[in-house]
Amino acid sequence: MDPEIEAGDGVEEPAEPPAEDALHRWARENGIVLHDRGRVPRNIREAYDESQ
Repeated sequence: MDPEIEAGDGVEEPAEPPAEDALHRWARENGIVLHDRGRVPRNIREAYDESQ
């Protein structure tokens, strides 16, 4: 392996938008279980939007 290239260079996990963090926090506070990865169901996102 080239010593100037470290494993994982250029491969980063996409950061969640801040709104996603708030949505997940709101869901937990309201007893809704969401997985950390994947899409948020539309009905959950709509309920969150209405609560704001």
